[in-house]
Amino acid sequence: MANKHGQILDVTLAHDEAPIGIKIAEPPGVTSDNLPLSTWGASYILANQLHALDIPGPAKDEISSHPPILELGAGTGLVGISASLLLKRNAILTDLPTILPGVAANISVNAPVLSKADLDLQTGLLDWNDPSSLTVYTPDGLHAATSITPDSHKFSVILAADT
Repeated sequence: MANKHGQILDVTLAHDEAPIGIKIAEPPGVTSDNLPLSTWGASYILANQLHALDIPGPAKDEISSHPPILELGAGTGLVGISASLLLKRNAILTDLPTILPGVAANISVNAPVLSKADLDLQTGLLDWNDPSSLTVYTPDGLHAATSITPDSHKFSVILAADT
């Protein structure tokens, strides 16, 4: 699926609605841990099956300032963007440092549809070798905005797609 200029992937958000197009760029040569920035097949399948899962809404006492969706290993961000649009919730899409600019770019290119839905997506660095801290970045993905201790925050939805 590699495409440096971007592509539109159709994702189904509801059984009875037409798929929406999510813009995804996959610049060649962007890698981390020998993994390329590309939309994996498992991500595309999960993004298209989210509407079929029974994912409960946030609890009434959930603190609204904490994003209820956390995506692990976001890659291009397709799953996190799709889940945010489907569930109408904010999200933090995490990955390795060299992949995060690509995730931020894909959030940015989808900003019109996300903004229309009043959604705020951010990128975050969560190192699986040291999961004690989650660094959340500004919307442009360039500057650390805050650090979260995952043990002290509960995310009602945690997503990961792997092949």
